[in-house]
Amino acid sequence: MRIGNSRHEHQEYIMDEELRELEISICSEVLHNEAVHQDLQPLDVLLPDGYEYRVCEYSRSAEDIHAVLRLKNTTEDSARLWIKEFQEKTKTTLRCKKKHKAAGQKNVFHVQLRCHHNTSTRTHTADLRAGSKNTSCPATLTEIVKRVITSRKSRSSDIHAGLYPMIVKLAYNHNHPVLCSDTLKHRDVSEEVKNTFLKLYQANHSPSTALHVVLQGVQKNYGEPDGEGMLLHLEKIIDGYNNSEDMTAKMARVGDNQCIALCTKLMKRVHQNVRTKAFSVVQLVDFLFTRLENVYEQKLLDVANNRWKQAITSR
Repeated sequence: MRIGNSRHEHQEYIMDEELRELEISICSEVLHNEAVHQDLQPLDVLLPDGYEYRVCEYSRSAEDIHAVLRLKNTTEDSARLWIKEFQEKTKTTLRCKKKHKAAGQKNVFHVQLRCHHNTSTRTHTADLRAGSKNTSCPATLTEIVKRVITSRKSRSSDIHAGLYPMIVKLAYNHNHPVLCSDTLKHRDVSEEVKNTFLKLYQANHSPSTALHVVLQGVQKNYGEPDGEGMLLHLEKIIDGYNNSEDMTAKMARVGDNQCIALCTKLMKRVHQNVRTKAFSVVQLVDFLFTRLENVYEQKLLDVANNRWKQAITSR
């Protein structure tokens, strides 16, 4: 994102020195609000690049983010493009909840969007289906583009109306995981995939032969979807990890499950410098995720009972 350094003559906003690296500025009207000065790094992760942002409201708790932003977009097309880029960056899908008519002198564009995991079910048993995506997700996004009046002096009390006519009201409070297969499988087909199929249809492929060609390409790039071929492909990927300095991996059969353990640089340092007896990489991962909490709990009990020596020397 790129933020201009110029200051408006009426001091519409004040750039927070700590946020210059994030390229996000805070509106002067809410500069006194301590909640707005919370860590704005999550916004930098969510918002599309290439726009100038003014933060007029901001609050965050756990994974939920509520914000009101202003941008310089002045047309419906640019507003819709921003929505598209926001969905691509956040890997979320938004559906129209309500669209208002752009009539009169106030608004050029006004739309209310909802997460597509909030659906209006037709029957009371629809959500019981295994393939149902409805979680009644409360996440919403409202976008308003104010009409910029140049023929006369504006009587609007909105101090941002001239420079930042677009308003984004963001409630990023999804009640489901965003980056997981069960959620991502419900997203719309990308333009790249659409264009691939259209080119195949133009080459006189039928739907079935076009699908076969696409699946062949997927198999070539990512290996077999299941079975022995998938395991062989995974072994090649693991070999690539093991040949790099960044990560080590190992695959093993545990009962009826095929397990893969990854060891990062930090985990390697723990394995090399911390006394871990004769742990293998897989055993170390198991220890870190299952028994390490019990070890520290015991150490805290030793300290609380003045057993300092035992707390220091125990493994």
